[in-house]
Amino acid sequence: MYVFHGGWLLPTQPEERGRFLLWAERSEERLRKPRGRAPRVPRHPFAAPPEELHRVLKPLVPLPESVTAAPFTLLLPAHKALPLPSPHLVHDWEELADATPTGLRRFKLEGLALEATQALEMLAALPAPEELPPHRVLGDDLVFWSVVARFALELLAAQRYIPGIEQVGPQTFHARWRPVFDRPEDASRLAQLLRSMPPAARAYLPPDLKGEPEPAPAHRLLEDFLATVVDAAVREWQGPQWQPLSGDDVAAKWLNALFAADPTVEGPYFTLSTLVRAHKAWVRQLHVAGDATFRVCLRLEVPETPEEPWPLEFLLQASDDPSLLVPAELVWKARGKTLTYLNRRFEEPQERLLTALGYASRVFPPLERSLRARRPTGALLSTEEAYTFLREAAPLLEQSGFGVLV
Repeated sequence: MYVFHGGWLLPTQPEERGRFLLWAERSEERLRKPRGRAPRVPRHPFAAPPEELHRVLKPLVPLPESVTAAPFTLLLPAHKALPLPSPHLVHDWEELADATPTGLRRFKLEGLALEATQALEMLAALPAPEELPPHRVLGDDLVFWSVVARFALELLAAQRYIPGIEQVGPQTFHARWRPVFDRPEDASRLAQLLRSMPPAARAYLPPDLKGEPEPAPAHRLLEDFLATVVDAAVREWQGPQWQPLSGDDVAAKWLNALFAADPTVEGPYFTLSTLVRAHKAWVRQLHVAGDATFRVCLRLEVPETPEEPWPLEFLLQASDDPSLLVPAELVWKARGKTLTYLNRRFEEPQERLLTALGYASRVFPPLERSLRARRPTGALLSTEEAYTFLREAAPLLEQSGFGVLV
């Protein structure tokens, strides 16, 4: 019997990229207690060798003809010197029949290492559990990453990515494609994926890890996987169609590096660092309404009588829970650069609220009256202005990422 597992291994250096690792538990092994002094990091006793894994798994999913075998470390629940098998593995090992975990322990093993687009193709093609042959089971970690891979395919199909540039070394700059999470449902989907990430998905560690091991952070795993897969897919799928630009202009070199196999952008340090700063300012304009944590929300209330103005209230809205609203009054009372509200942390809420309202006032000019106040909390609209807001401004603001409640 085989239980297939997979996980994302974070890069150890800024200029490196993460990889997807495959391995499998098999129940045919006979467990042998190690003789003599046990090594500090023992070998996993019932993991299938890489060549056997490739032979068994290739008929089920698309894999390259030759896949690189890679050593890595797993941080697993253990009973003394033995790792506990996953609940899906049927075995007859008396040593682990009723064993309870005595703690987490590292185990070294070898698996198959897939590059980003190889992992994307493999995860998207994973068969359903009922379609698998007998004695072939998918582990919870592999099933989880298949769901994340489908989310990455949605981002790619909708072209929801932007060009980026980042400094990865003292004199090294890389061009990268970055996924964009600008729809209201994105934050809730990302939060749901983080909550559903199985502990086994965080167990993958480098083979030469020094010091006391810690499980990989869930948010870093998810963000790095999506960013790496989107960048690699755009680069590989669109690169052959790109006609390289000529000249020594740094912008042309940046664009060429976005579609090349090597992401390095050549050029003078001062010019490239200036481009990085300009790019960050441009990205902030794209996300003027908020980020993955919160966004600015405008709520229009109906007056009690026809003679009264229509109140338009300014709020902060949690991206992962649209029902969580923070009035602007609380934003202005916050001290420092962080507002904490119901276990949510809003970074620089006052500055970002003013920036967003300034942008919204260009879309809906009547908001300029409220911005004359030192700490604006809302606006009062006439009936004609309220009608214009609903008919013209609200759709444009929603497309820019703002929340609009009526």
